[in-house]
Amino acid sequence: MTGIDVVPALVAAAARHAAVERLPVRFLATALDGLPKDEVFDIVLASGGVYEHTPTRARRIAFLLALADRLAPGGAVVLVAGWNRDRGVRHALVDGIRWSLGRALGDRFTTEPGDRLVRHLSLASDYRTTCFFHVFQTAEAITREIEAAGLAWRRHPEGAWIVTPR
Repeated sequence: MTGIDVVPALVAAAARHAAVERLPVRFLATALDGLPKDEVFDIVLASGGVYEHTPTRARRIAFLLALADRLAPGGAVVLVAGWNRDRGVRHALVDGIRWSLGRALGDRFTTEPGDRLVRHLSLASDYRTTCFFHVFQTAEAITREIEAAGLAWRRHPEGAWIVTPR
């Protein structure tokens, strides 16, 4: 088994836990594109928050395709993603202003409705660094993106999406 994360502290903690449990897992501090192109996996876990931290629908769809490209035959992506209805006047106004500024300033600042600017994502993150977190309004919004990537899905009883190539 291989576990990866871009946060070295999380990789070190996972390796310590695996060693205590005597689990045969290798851990790497890297992103998916840092692995050899021919390395494939039976299961790819996109844990909670990973998918939502990708701003814009096009980038999230590309992310799903990149995960699916790393699957061995018969493999699956376990996608953990949440949704929360948070519409309201304030969020609609923020979304509108961000979209308008993004269009005026170029693609570097482009966000879409539902993308939120946040700080301090976890104990491993730097609270001084801002990033986006996409808030899906419904579970159907997530399934529409999976389908737009041309992938099949089914819901696990615990709530995750099991995503496979068609």
